[in-house]
Amino acid sequence: MNLGKYQTSLFIARICYTERYKKRRQSKPNGLVCVKRQTRCSLKQSILKNGTIPVTQNKPMTQSAPEATDLKSLAVLEAATAVFLEHGFSAATTDMIQQAAGVSKATVYKRYCNKETLFRAVLEQQCQRFHARLSECTASEADIRTTLTELGESFLQVLLSQDSLALLRTVVAEATRFPELAHFFYMVGPQQTFNIVARYLNGAITRGEIDTSQIGVESAASQFIGLLRGEAHMEYLTHPSAIPSEAHISKMAEQAVDTFLQAFQRPSG
Repeated sequence: MNLGKYQTSLFIARICYTERYKKRRQSKPNGLVCVKRQTRCSLKQSILKNGTIPVTQNKPMTQSAPEATDLKSLAVLEAATAVFLEHGFSAATTDMIQQAAGVSKATVYKRYCNKETLFRAVLEQQCQRFHARLSECTASEADIRTTLTELGESFLQVLLSQDSLALLRTVVAEATRFPELAHFFYMVGPQQTFNIVARYLNGAITRGEIDTSQIGVESAASQFIGLLRGEAHMEYLTHPSAIPSEAHISKMAEQAVDTFLQAFQRPSG
């Protein structure tokens, strides 16, 4: 676009005027400020040389997910977990998380654009750790009773832990205001737990250890998970100071396995 001498001078003056306020942008990541400064310099040089404003196409800005080896991202996640568990989602702030992690605001926002993104990352991390334990149990080559008992004990140890119960209380409390977060939790949490149990039971059917033909493997998986939760889950969910003993967890797992196998185990021989 061609400009007259007056318009060119006015345009350059506006650019120079904005540079006087560069100190106000010091809170932004340094790289972004440098890019903007370089863009303005190039723009002024082009106008002075050609008397035209260069036309460029806008490119969308993308934010890459933090890598697992990024120590600062892990520090932010651990701090966010502690803050969310203590204060809940609504009362927690990114300032609290930043201070707890010992990093700058720029570090937090470079990796997680807002509090909701951080909370999703916390949910996903906690669920992945939980499911890694369950997957180790189902990878065992032991008999079905032993495997299901180990699976049940691991399931209950995590499900009834103080952190898991606190996280679930937070999700449920915010479900009405933030239904997308509750749905996300369900998909990365309970749904994945169900998938792990169903896959193991499918293998047990193939090996001839159980027969779920009357109700189907999906219903059988749901029943086994329900037997494990029992009344205990609601009891400990509504009594934050109560902590189950290892003996109590083992007993609940054994009773759930006994009931399940009485219904579905194939007779030996």
